[in-house]
Amino acid sequence: MLTAPAAFALTGIVATGSSPGPLTVSAPAVVTESAGDGINATNNSPGTDLTVTATDVSGSDRGIDARNYGTGALSVTSKGTVTGSNFDGIYVLNYYASIGNVNIDVAEVMGGTSGIFARNYGAGSISITSSGDVTGTTASGISAQHMNNSGTDLVITTTGAVSGGSRGIDAQHGGTGILSITSTGNVTGTGSSGISAVNTTSASDDINITAANVSGGTHGIYAKNQGSGSLSVTSNGTVTGLTGIHAGNASSAAGDVAISAASVVGQVDGILAYKRGLLMVLSVLFARSALNSATVTCNFLHVNFCGVA
Repeated sequence: MLTAPAAFALTGIVATGSSPGPLTVSAPAVVTESAGDGINATNNSPGTDLTVTATDVSGSDRGIDARNYGTGALSVTSKGTVTGSNFDGIYVLNYYASIGNVNIDVAEVMGGTSGIFARNYGAGSISITSSGDVTGTTASGISAQHMNNSGTDLVITTTGAVSGGSRGIDAQHGGTGILSITSTGNVTGTGSSGISAVNTTSASDDINITAANVSGGTHGIYAKNQGSGSLSVTSNGTVTGLTGIHAGNASSAAGDVAISAASVVGQVDGILAYKRGLLMVLSVLFARSALNSATVTCNFLHVNFCGVA
């Protein structure tokens, strides 16, 4: 275990584990690095868990770079502000040998590319929780992906604002568990989607999105399920984009599509929803107070039923 002293500020921390067992990095003091990563932690085989706990961290490259090539879990926790000027605020990689979960619990994060960038090649889940604002200047505010089609749940929960130069929140899932995104703050994707959630063909569970205000340069919310689960999109605020909400089950094995929105503004389509297969259950529900500002456009090549209740 590497514990940095709390009495004074530190330059960058580099920690590498190559022995059996866990690698733990604890940095209660402010960490600042002007020529690299604020914290760079790598746990190699035959290691197990990698745990990074910090407060305020900044690096000219990445704020926190955590890579686990061991068999255990990967955890990054920060209750302060994490900044990566040139690249990601937080970069997390869990490799093939891991059977543990990826857990990220942070407050404010800012990155020159993505705010939070998480990739899991292992068998566990991904959980990302942010209580403050998360910003990715040129890429995504939050980007999370199961890379090996063997992960389980992918869960993102945000209470502050999330913004990205491309996407606000970007989640891609090919595992066996649920893909869940819950945001109560504003989510913005300047160049692409505010929220993008995609289940690949190997995914076997649902996509559930619950959001407030979401805006995107192309789509406010883009949700596509190519697996076998159902798809649910709920928005309690205003969703805006060229297409406000684009939601569909692209597989004939997929379940229902359900959309509940208060206000949707689309320059081209308000809501574009579709489901492939013999059975079609699509509900598009608006709060009655938002009917005047909401627009519903049905593409009957894909949609069997479209209604406003």
